[in-house]
Amino acid sequence: MCLNINLYKHPGYQSITNRKDIPCYKVIRKNSKGQWTSLFFKRKKWELNKLYTNTGKIDRGATTICGGYYHSFANINDAMCHAYEYGGTVAKCIIPKGSQYFSGDCNHDGYGYASRKLKIVKIYD
Repeated sequence: MCLNINLYKHPGYQSITNRKDIPCYKVIRKNSKGQWTSLFFKRKKWELNKLYTNTGKIDRGATTICGGYYHSFANINDAMCHAYEYGGTVAKCIIPKGSQYFSGDCNHDGYGYASRKLKIVKIYD
């Protein structure tokens, strides 16, 4: 999932540092070993209540953030639709205070975020 950002809000691809925790939702799935993984990047394993930091190089297009950040939805309904369409499960997450993030449109699937840090706090399994 890529995030289409508003360059007026993020001029020169400048991320925002949040001043408080931001609730969000990620779509994940279980692999054959019973581990939670990202929906499309199955190598990425997720554990409940563990803080993850993405230090990868930003992968961007003309107005998109595609890699180097964790992608999530701002609205649970958008995440549920995405999970239904692609066969995943919704996880409630937080982007912790002090994390760098971008906000924008998730490939027309709803409003969302691309953040350097993410923590799953609940899995709706």
